[in-house]
Amino acid sequence: NPLGYPISNQDASSSAYGCQNGDVFVEGTMHGQLTVAAENYVYITGDLIYKNDSTDILGLVGNNAVWVWNPMNRWGNKLLSGSNREIDAAIISVLHTFQVQNFRYTGNRGTLTVKGAIAQKFRGPVGTGYSDGTIASGYAKDYNYDPRFRYTAPPKFLSPVTTTYGVTTWMDTPAAMNADGSYRP
Repeated sequence: NPLGYPISNQDASSSAYGCQNGDVFVEGTMHGQLTVAAENYVYITGDLIYKNDSTDILGLVGNNAVWVWNPMNRWGNKLLSGSNREIDAAIISVLHTFQVQNFRYTGNRGTLTVKGAIAQKFRGPVGTGYSDGTIASGYAKDYNYDPRFRYTAPPKFLSPVTTTYGVTTWMDTPAAMNADGSYRP
């Protein structure tokens, strides 16, 4: 599966619509500087926007997946009306992915706008499209990096890019195979 997690044809189970230990549900207008972290899942249940784009800053950290909430009932009907979603935040899914729930089954939902940053272990899908580029189901992506994250981060936010590392050993290794796939002696 070129997208990574979840495995092909896997969707959020209906039990994921209830709150489990360590889940966080967020939406609304954010004012100030805040990081929201969950031991389990983060569910973004509606627009999550800044009151002031120049001073407000938000971090979302899910130890497991960070979901854009898109529930369905057992008959396959979407439970949310409207379209388009905006999320202003730095988002990290430590062990899994950032993705839209049930993206394949709810028709065209419009555009998912993310103003911030996304870090995830596996690339998560948010929609499907036709060969002409139009959206078949889920959302079209409109991802915009917030340049403020280059120099600042939400309070107590994980820092995936500043972890220190260094080269301890350098060596040249001859190729084990030829271009035709045969092994070299």
